[in-house]
Formats: sequence, structure tokens, C-alpha cells
Amino acid sequence: MTFFLDANVPMYAVGREHRYKAPCLRILEAVATRDLDGVSSSEVVQEILHRFFSLGEREKALSVAADFLALLRQGILSVGVADMAEVLEIARSYPQLSARDLVHVATMRTNGLTDIVSADAHFDGVAGITRHDPEVLARTLGR
Repeated sequence: MTFFLDANVPMYAVGREHRYKAPCLRILEAVATRDLDGVSSSEVVQEILHRFFSLGEREKALSVAADFLALLRQGILSVGVADMAEVLEIARSYPQLSARDLVHVATMRTNGLTDIVSADAHFDGVAGITRHDPEVLARTLGR
């Protein structure tokens, strides 16, 4: 099973102490050791950059984005025209999703992915998408 990693996974992993910090670190470790198949997208990398830039943490933004790119190697999906057309198709059905999250769902669908690792529960109501809470998934990975 391939998991799409939401932006909050690397952001919680590098952030201050929080209930999701350790589970997100564990998930990234599992991707690094290939115990978990993870992918993400160029939009997630942009989201990481945007968030840390907005906090005035430019160097942290660049470091986290670079580490995430290196971790996933070839597993960063490009967001293209087909993905954006899918956003327009699904946007009215999911008013709980932000524009960025709509892009994540659309990118997952156009790439045949059904499983997302995210702390954001608003993905729970999206048809064809299964959200895996980082705390729950990390427990299944063991040590």
C-alpha cells in the first residue's frame, strides 16, 4: 500500500512538542527505511515552504523541504492540468476542504492513490480516500 503524506506529517515532525511530533517522526523513519511506501506532491512541498516562510522561518522552510524531497526521492508527484481539472470536478462536493487539500485529493485520485497520512480529519468524509491518523499508523509500525 502506498500512502500519500500530507504536509502536516513533516511539519509536525520538525515542530515543537506536540502529540503528533513522535508519530510523524516514526512515519518518516519508516519511509526512510522502506518499511512504509510514501509519496507526496509538489503542492505539499509548496505548502511546507509557504507555512514556514509565513512564520519568518525561511531557512527552516528550505531545510525541511529539502529533507522531504530527499526522503521521498522519486516519490514527489507533479501537479498538472489533469489534477486541476479534477479539483474543479470535486470542489463542490467537499466544502470542508481547502484549495490545497482539494489539490491533494485530486492528485491522489489521478495517480490511483486511496490512502493519506494526515492529522486533518476533514479528509474522513471524502469518497474513495482513507485517512490514516499519524498516531494510529505509527503504533502499527512498531519499533
